[in-house]
Amino acid sequence: MHTYLKTRPNLPIVLIGLAAVFFSFGCAGSRIARADKILILHTNDVHSHQDAFDDFNRGQHHPGTGGAPRRAAMISQLRAEGAPTLLLDAGDVFQGTAFFNFYQGRLDYQVMAMMKYDVGVLGNHDLDAGYAHQQELVPLTGCPVLSANVEVPSGSDPGKMKLLCPPDTMMEVGGHKIGIFGLTTEDLVGITDKRKNPGLAVLRAEPVATEEVKKLRAAGAELVIALTHIGLREDSSLAMHVPGIDLIVGGHSHTFLNRLAMVQHADATNGWGGTAIVQTGRYGVNLGRIDMDFDGAKPVKLEYKLLPVDETGPGDPVVAAFLQPYKAHVDSVMGEVIGTATGDFSQSESGRSETAIGNLVADALREATRADVGLENWGGIRASLAKGPVKLLDVYSMLPFDNEVGSAEYSAEQVKDLFDYIARTNLSRGRGQISGASFVETPAGADSILVGGKPLDPARTYTVGSTDFLLNGGDGFSTLPKGANRKVTGLILRDAMVKYIRSRGTIEPTLDGRLRIRH
Repeated sequence: MHTYLKTRPNLPIVLIGLAAVFFSFGCAGSRIARADKILILHTNDVHSHQDAFDDFNRGQHHPGTGGAPRRAAMISQLRAEGAPTLLLDAGDVFQGTAFFNFYQGRLDYQVMAMMKYDVGVLGNHDLDAGYAHQQELVPLTGCPVLSANVEVPSGSDPGKMKLLCPPDTMMEVGGHKIGIFGLTTEDLVGITDKRKNPGLAVLRAEPVATEEVKKLRAAGAELVIALTHIGLREDSSLAMHVPGIDLIVGGHSHTFLNRLAMVQHADATNGWGGTAIVQTGRYGVNLGRIDMDFDGAKPVKLEYKLLPVDETGPGDPVVAAFLQPYKAHVDSVMGEVIGTATGDFSQSESGRSETAIGNLVADALREATRADVGLENWGGIRASLAKGPVKLLDVYSMLPFDNEVGSAEYSAEQVKDLFDYIARTNLSRGRGQISGASFVETPAGADSILVGGKPLDPARTYTVGSTDFLLNGGDGFSTLPKGANRKVTGLILRDAMVKYIRSRGTIEPTLDGRLRIRH
């Protein structure tokens, strides 16, 4: 449910090149003699997408995208080219398909081990089943999962804190010492389940990174990599304010960074003159490739591109055979038909105004919470619902996140602020889908607001039913954390959706004018 983040305009970031074409950075006019070459491969935000799937990214349908067998085959082919290789993952390995709901991350980490990942970083969704569970499973990866800024209470002394994960590691690749440290989003505490993650705390990323760079350089690192799950905007700020990082391999914002981002530093010791930033998007639809040259101990040149993991590539038969019984079990359980859709509920619509699929989810939220208003963010709806029989698997694909249904109470003024935000952002990016209310979207905000068919009453309060993600202020909904009498039911949104469809038997895509645009 993350949105695409744009880099801050005041940061000196240069985006170089085009997708699927190599782009080089080196010392201008210099010849690179005796340059050793290493290969860095990377993924991020795979979100349990072990099987190929129909990708509807940005309104385009790409059938048979991704999947662990294809990614594994591609990694093996690239390793076979002969360059010493480093394989990294930038977090959120867990959560997003029924594979996680069934196997709680065990399968995801086992597949990482089969592909021989070298290092990973902790993502926020990797704690969806709790940090104790995540730590129990880490050995399955066969590699360290880092985070230098996530702390938990010390078991021996509850009054003290300790790092949850190793903060860093030193790898030798092609005879070169490569220092890698991990960072996790500073929003972690607010977007994870506190019941499963008691006492969780996060340190500020930039001071931690500054100390990590000093530590790794003092230990002899020739190349320093920040493996981060903080998002592109925060990666850009990190690169700007913490000199000495050669490369940031990022995740969290699901950014399809098919052009290399570069933050220049006058005192950079590498050949590209600053900090390079890369990210592959999400769900394993791409594999990132970085070819890097060294002149002695100095990294002097890098080339970067995204490699699509699509239906054109073969699958690794060993990984496919490993996954087959798990997939068969998921398909057998998730194949239950729970209702019928009389038409398509398209997720490929813009989300900038009223949509049939948005109405469906918001209506289910309002019914589950018995609220005056139901609210879902567009980013939380991840797949279309096709005309015909609706299976459990369809709902899991549409609403993959374990977001809990909840509600809170708001004044009429706060409801107006909430709708103003939806109106303004819907016109530009797409944010909110609603139930139980209607308004006109204008560049200035919401107009002609009705709740339950009546204008807002300044003397009363209104209940808004939504998800814990939004009630915590996710996706920029800054009004929602201010609500009174907050209740989180423990009911997962997709379970509420299943109950809603089952109770009706048949669902019909409808538009009733609840969101209307006035330019």
